[in-house]
Amino acid sequence: MAPGAFSEQPAPAARAEPVAPAFAPQSLARRLAHAADRNGLRSIWVGFAPSAGSNSLAPIVLRFDAGDWAWSDADAFGAALAALATVDLHERPYRLILTKWGIPVVGASGDSSCLHEALHALKAGDGCASPIFKTVTRSVAALQSGVAWAQEDLSSVLRSPRFSLFPTLVAATATEYGLYDASTAASFKAEYPLWTGGVFESRYDALTTRSQDFAPGGYYGPYRLRSGFARAMLHQYQSFASVGLDSVWARVGAGKIAREYAGFDAELRWAPGDGRHRGLLRVGRFRRPLDDEGPAQTAQPRLASWRWSAVPGKWDLEASAGEFFNRDRGTQVLTKHWFGDTVVAFYFRESKKPLEPRYKMAGIAFEFPLTPRRDLRAGEVAFRGTPRFGYGIESVVGGTANPVLFGYGVFLPDGMGLNETVFDRDRLEPINLETQKSRILTAARQILQSASKP
Repeated sequence: MAPGAFSEQPAPAARAEPVAPAFAPQSLARRLAHAADRNGLRSIWVGFAPSAGSNSLAPIVLRFDAGDWAWSDADAFGAALAALATVDLHERPYRLILTKWGIPVVGASGDSSCLHEALHALKAGDGCASPIFKTVTRSVAALQSGVAWAQEDLSSVLRSPRFSLFPTLVAATATEYGLYDASTAASFKAEYPLWTGGVFESRYDALTTRSQDFAPGGYYGPYRLRSGFARAMLHQYQSFASVGLDSVWARVGAGKIAREYAGFDAELRWAPGDGRHRGLLRVGRFRRPLDDEGPAQTAQPRLASWRWSAVPGKWDLEASAGEFFNRDRGTQVLTKHWFGDTVVAFYFRESKKPLEPRYKMAGIAFEFPLTPRRDLRAGEVAFRGTPRFGYGIESVVGGTANPVLFGYGVFLPDGMGLNETVFDRDRLEPINLETQKSRILTAARQILQSASKP
């Protein structure tokens, strides 16, 4: 790829910064890259941007994938700052660029002198009111424009698989059929990045237990978990930064989901400005063939949603409307509250399936990490649990009947969507990263303290 401001993979450098007697750019780049690698980052590039003037130092640029950090990409930024702190930057400015599968997502810039004060709990001096980042931006092109790369793609995330093991649960609570009914499975997931923005993922479920009502022929039988491959999808992610639309992303996926359904889906995401608002359009078409479980069925999910960060990093409001996965049409409003990496959400939904009554439902959902904060790694292979284990309870509201309902308001069952995978559940927006500076700083300090222990 020819060098350019919007190149997704940085162009190899023709030359590095001229060597001064007290400064060896290749040595500095190599030390920084290996420090970032030790801190769990992947796809590491280090280079030097053009200096602002003859008397100023050239900014150092560290570009990386979040790699082994499972709970939040904020921890990956902390790992990058800790790497910067382990090398002598000669008080030069620094720039950080976080990527996903080789595509730049968000960037930040700061001063190494201010960073040193912040990491060592010193009082910030003049001009260091924001000692970690001076700016956080979605316009990454300017941060890597003209950069002479001295270290290229160390520990590339491409063609480096990740395996996950986690529980899957389908349950019904306090119904006329029982106090608690459930179907559980142990799920094994594999992610294999193939090229820039291209990822193949699959999931295998191994049935562990189920109650009588979730057995074949039982009341909840059609919704039971079964052993076998539940998913096999190929995804392509794409940013529109190359045409000047840094806030627009797309994803297209094709394959098999929900065990029997085969087809495709597509997303278009727009988060203008600092990311306080975010719009998402998602459409798909999947078909389930005729088998012993029932007739052939077609799912055509078509949903639009809008999210507003009422209190960035703490409280989000989101509204969705359209056709859900199981052909019911309606709307949903949701209020989501963050407590660290744990989410508590309350929602209200109104939905109707063809030839069936319209129902109103209210519910509460929880989501939290069920994995170590950092992946386990054996060479190029990473292992983790799940960063987003969820469980929820809902009930019909209004009217005189309270039937037990399954399959209403189901969003496309895809854990590889843009929000979840690329944007860290909407937390990888400039306005949210600004609110996470304390967490990023704490993560950097913890990494430095761990490295200093014998």
